[in-house]
Amino acid sequence: MRNGALARLDAPLDCDDFVCGDSPAARAAARALVARIEGLRPVDVGGLDAARAIEAMTLLALRINRLHRLTDARFRVVGLRAV
Repeated sequence: MRNGALARLDAPLDCDDFVCGDSPAARAAARALVARIEGLRPVDVGGLDAARAIEAMTLLALRINRLHRLTDARFRVVGLRAV
């Protein structure tokens, strides 16, 4: 296993975590859970139909890692105010 960001428990991740789902209450609960993790910012992206885009972004991060010999490519939405 490589020593990427998820393996370093002592360092904050410094990225956004996208939350989607058809239940507003479930999204709120997921955002609250994500917010408890240092360095993660929950970003509500709406209904469950956003899951396909989020999954594609995961594949993009994997490709960036491979092409640039990284282990911890991740996403941050710029311009978004604190949520």
